[in-house]
Amino acid sequence: MKKIISNVFKEIQESSKSTCKISGMPSCFMHLDFYTRGFFPGKLYVFAGAPRTLKTSFLLNIAYNIGVEFQYFTRFFSLDSTQETLVKRMLFSACNCSIKTFPYESPDFAGIQRLFTAGEKLKNANFKFICKSILTIEHIEIECSELIGKGVIIIDYFQMLAYGKKQHIVLQKLKDIATTLNVAVLFIYETIDNSHLKKNFLLRNGADSIFLIRNEKMFGMEIGESDGQVFIEVVKQKEGQSGNFILNYKKDSMKFYDSELDLYECENPFSSEFISTC
Repeated sequence: MKKIISNVFKEIQESSKSTCKISGMPSCFMHLDFYTRGFFPGKLYVFAGAPRTLKTSFLLNIAYNIGVEFQYFTRFFSLDSTQETLVKRMLFSACNCSIKTFPYESPDFAGIQRLFTAGEKLKNANFKFICKSILTIEHIEIECSELIGKGVIIIDYFQMLAYGKKQHIVLQKLKDIATTLNVAVLFIYETIDNSHLKKNFLLRNGADSIFLIRNEKMFGMEIGESDGQVFIEVVKQKEGQSGNFILNYKKDSMKFYDSELDLYECENPFSSEFISTC
């Protein structure tokens, strides 16, 4: 107990040195980083939700921020998309360019410039998409063996990875990868609806944080022709508080943002010291 109390006091003391400081890998989303303090090596993060709740789009936004803006080693595993599709979606969302009508309608000149700039940054980042319809834990371990230290693995999505296998074993192996390689592992967990989120199953087998994503259509809402919202519930965190928040997104580009000001940021708003966005 003395050691636990000492650790708690140490955390309080460190926290008092700066307001809301982020000590993990920032997602660049103010509310998410407020709850998580960034993503931490060795931790397993679950992003759950029903089909068509924009889970992949949200994780692509996070992947770009962590892997390209902050240049952490990043591996994005997909079992149902191609590399070209994911790269295109990521770049168009990062640059807030409409992908809805592309290629029938091209971005304007300024948009094309932003896309090429973002593409160069992605090309020079230690970022890789691994797209296989048949993917195993062994594939993930091989592809990520060089990521020892701070980095992130993103998996889209868990049920396809665990297809034909015992889910609790796959979940435990993902946790083992996170701790052995000392990386953060984020994965999408698809539910039939909100009532089918197996919170206890996820926690019992290694999950450290669980986020439930819902969009406005699940509430019978329509925000507008160009803008939408997702509602994110922090269902459980083993080392943090629960809560909920709202994120906005542009329907034509699938760019997620906290406020309108974020749409016009040209440079990374975070410092190398990871000062909080909140």
